[in-house]
Amino acid sequence: MPDSPVRQATALKVELTPEERRAYDAIGVLALLANPSQGWGAVMAAMMAMRYAASCLPAALDHYRTAFVETLEGVLRSRDKDTVNETGVAAPGMQLDEHWDELRIGLVTELPVDTKFARLRGALRELWREDDRAQRTRRKVIVFSFFRGTLAYLSRRLSEAGVATRVIHGLIPLGERERLIDEFLTKRDVRVLVSSEVGSEGLDLQQASVVINYDLPWNPMVVEQRIGRIDRLGQESRVITILNLVLRNTIEERILLRLYDRIGIFEETIGEIEPILGEQVEKLVINALRNDLTPEEQEHQTDQAAAAFLREQQEGNILQKEADHLIAGDQAFLDEIQSLIGERKVPTPNELYRFLSEFIAQRYPGSQFPKNVLEEVANVTIDARLATDLLRELGGTPDVRRVASRIEQGAFPLTFDADAHLRRPYSELVSIHHPFVLLACTFLERDTERLHRTFHLRLPVDGDKTASDYLLSVLEFTISGNRGRTEILPVAWDLRASQPVEADTNRHMFIRLLETAESVEGVPSVSSELIKREIAKLEKHLSHVRADVKSREAKLQAARAARRRATQQATLDAKVRAASLRLERLKGRRAEEFAVRMASARFRKEQSRLDAFLRESGEEATISIEERVVALVLISAAGRADVAGAAR
Repeated sequence: MPDSPVRQATALKVELTPEERRAYDAIGVLALLANPSQGWGAVMAAMMAMRYAASCLPAALDHYRTAFVETLEGVLRSRDKDTVNETGVAAPGMQLDEHWDELRIGLVTELPVDTKFARLRGALRELWREDDRAQRTRRKVIVFSFFRGTLAYLSRRLSEAGVATRVIHGLIPLGERERLIDEFLTKRDVRVLVSSEVGSEGLDLQQASVVINYDLPWNPMVVEQRIGRIDRLGQESRVITILNLVLRNTIEERILLRLYDRIGIFEETIGEIEPILGEQVEKLVINALRNDLTPEEQEHQTDQAAAAFLREQQEGNILQKEADHLIAGDQAFLDEIQSLIGERKVPTPNELYRFLSEFIAQRYPGSQFPKNVLEEVANVTIDARLATDLLRELGGTPDVRRVASRIEQGAFPLTFDADAHLRRPYSELVSIHHPFVLLACTFLERDTERLHRTFHLRLPVDGDKTASDYLLSVLEFTISGNRGRTEILPVAWDLRASQPVEADTNRHMFIRLLETAESVEGVPSVSSELIKREIAKLEKHLSHVRADVKSREAKLQAARAARRRATQQATLDAKVRAASLRLERLKGRRAEEFAVRMASARFRKEQSRLDAFLRESGEEATISIEERVVALVLISAAGRADVAGAAR
């Protein structure tokens, strides 16, 4: 399978019936009556009217029959030349006299068919027929629309056609939205998610492999966001299918689809999109609404905007390669630093599972995690008292509130496996920083009667190595700064040799303790006097270890800061130079106004970034290190007959 899926985009152009064309044109007349000179609100209302008509004629007609017909009739009766209705569209009487018949016929006529929905239904059938012929699971599909009226219409029509559907939009509460999305991702028979733009932001929907734009956004960035919901890490399909439904002989076809096709937004990730491109799209649409340009002139302007964007993108790609080279060098440096930290910094999922299972079973009887949460997502039900304890002990952070809410609502999906969570992103992933773990640690710290920081463990002997006894001090360092973290550092002391153990052996011994050690009860064979004497030596050694850690972190902090400043400044300098050269070059050859504006905006943006960096680059976060002894362990090699007892 390729590293990233291939995007396959198809435009499904819809030919309207005569009745549909009359309805579309009637809404267009309403839009045209809003002359731009009457204010920006009127222009935006006109644009919205055309968008709604292109999105879903039946839904748009229902809306405008209610919003306009009574108002327009009232205006005609009163002959009030200055009336502006509640939606912001102006309705001067003289203009309405000229268009009244066209408006009444178009807005009142019932539509015998919905050609656009029929095209959608046919596309879904064909997609799933292909899946059936290939003997694979039928693909899941996300249908995007800007309008809630369109969403409601599509949900109803698809359900009537026997297609199980879920709908999400911004007015649905977040918890309910998450449940609907999870049903779409997990239920085999739910094949379609109908979504507003709320579904194009911050969601992981990679189990779907088809995006259908039922209406085209009038902002190119939104197009990329929609596709990005499925074109992301974890996408298992080799091909991502993008279908764009567009009405023929409309602004959507002449401007939006044409522009997006030219810049390749459907075929590949095009990277950062300057806001000015969205402004240009809006300007092109307004000109089209004014009827200032012929369809051919509209297409020519669209092609010019696309060409300017592609030139900007090409130069940006060259600059990005230079920046990537600098960042790659920085990453190599950071990788080298990271290697100093060593292995096994965090518990494994199995260890977290055992730790939390014991904690929850003891404190919340009847609650437990099923074993399969280590490998997959499973529904769990936890005592509601845990939710209360979370809020009381950890405060009202967003994570804590989210988890507490899920507990209170009953069974919820949970896993300890990151891959399983990737497949079902609305499951609860338990990691070392999860509120469950933080709560368990809070209670254990407080429960001093149960918290034993001194242990006596028996460790199996490795091969033919000479058995010995050891003291192992486990230190925890909490390091704050621009790369803050918590580090566990084991330090072993050989009791026989009365000397520290090599660093690599420390970690190896610590990991083996976690995996294979057995607890020993009773009095240890090693004399208490020897233990006291060697503990004193170990403590002296630990003071040097602590000093070394603090010195190392200070040096790493300074090195990271210097390297980061150099990399960032070199990258920003290069971007400013490139933007300046491009702007001067365009001015020199008297390029189109849009291209110059776009280049000028890019230059100002890059210069602003550089100026902000230079102002703030000297303000480096200070580093602080807190440390404590997590445990002190007496280790005896397995097989020694005299092993017994517990360290005190």
